[in-house]
Amino acid sequence: MLGIQSATTETADSPAPEVERPTRRIITGKKREMMGAPAILRGLTLDELADIGNSIMGAELQRFKLKVSKGAPLTSEEARIVQGYNKAVSDLRKDERAAKREASLENLSDDELKDLALKVIGKKK
Repeated sequence: MLGIQSATTETADSPAPEVERPTRRIITGKKREMMGAPAILRGLTLDELADIGNSIMGAELQRFKLKVSKGAPLTSEEARIVQGYNKAVSDLRKDERAAKREASLENLSDDELKDLALKVIGKKK
């Protein structure tokens, strides 16, 4: 809500008006009080940020799929967006596959790792 203050101008020669009329208005903002307790902000972890990003990309890709399924073509800007999302998704898949390979290697014993290394060296020769 806005508060309105009025100010009048009087000179020494003129008599004071019977009813004070505001000649100019000064509008001041009223500070709002916060509703409830302020939220505690914390930083998001990388996993949480990745989940948010993936959900946004998924929703956008679904929206574009719906548009195309109705027969409407994508604009060049929308096509670039879809292309960027597809590149991001393929990069994420590569990262997941690499993480899976590393995790599977961590579970192997030393002898199994040695045998695997010998097989890889033998295939490269």
